[in-house]
Amino acid sequence: MGRLFQHHNRTIEITTAVLVASLMAPCAKWILADPQAGRHEHKPATPTNSGKSDFLQEELKALITDFGVSANNIPADFVEKVRRWARLYQTRDRDEMERVLGAKHKEFEAVRQQVAGANLPPELAFVTLVESHFQIRISRAGNVGLWQFTRDTARRNGLKVNADVDERMDPRKSTTAACQYFSRLQRHLGPDSSLMLALAAYNMGPGRLKERMKQVEDPSHRHDFWYLYRVRVLPAVTRTHIARLMAAILIGRQPERFGFKTLTSSDLKTGSSAGVPLTAIVSR
Repeated sequence: MGRLFQHHNRTIEITTAVLVASLMAPCAKWILADPQAGRHEHKPATPTNSGKSDFLQEELKALITDFGVSANNIPADFVEKVRRWARLYQTRDRDEMERVLGAKHKEFEAVRQQVAGANLPPELAFVTLVESHFQIRISRAGNVGLWQFTRDTARRNGLKVNADVDERMDPRKSTTAACQYFSRLQRHLGPDSSLMLALAAYNMGPGRLKERMKQVEDPSHRHDFWYLYRVRVLPAVTRTHIARLMAAILIGRQPERFGFKTLTSSDLKTGSSAGVPLTAIVSR
């Protein structure tokens, strides 16, 4: 009797197993056909790009064209560096950007106009934001003023620097010297050089850049800014410095698109520098 009972239970277990297997077979085929099927059915769709990053990249293309280099082969990592600095200027370093757009707007506009008067792109004024945070300051390295000139560079560009006077501290005189220096850098680097290359020389020193350019075997590449960028003739500090400058200029061109207030004439009279909510953070 016990054996009969065990045999009966065994029959039920086998029948149940066969039934379950037959029910699971279609599901197994469905899962094998689509490994992701049935997973995260209720997970919301990944948001599509809002278009802000496209806006930044298109504006960057226009900017670097203005600065004399091709917009067709911008390295992807350069675009990402610019985007990152745009975010930082909107967040961590927001007060720096608001200084030139707000509290110090009149002084900054005077520098822009002076640069434009020297037949250079007025956006070069943003070099002072990157170099000195638009403050007349002395760095730990001994560079001085809005443009952070060394003593020798200042003297070579017409500024008096001695025990009695340091014209690097004078915004107008130092801006005149900076404009002269940029023009000299382009001449020094050669007729095929772009303003972007002059910016690299401003950061790393023209002599050092010239020596590194000579190491490029193909002469046709020696003045190609993007080639020098890709093969690391330009050091990491310089590559980051230029990306940071491009981000500052892009924000300065269209501050409202990046969440900054555009000053009105009444703001300029009262010196208002109030910011606005971060409604235009540039995203990937």
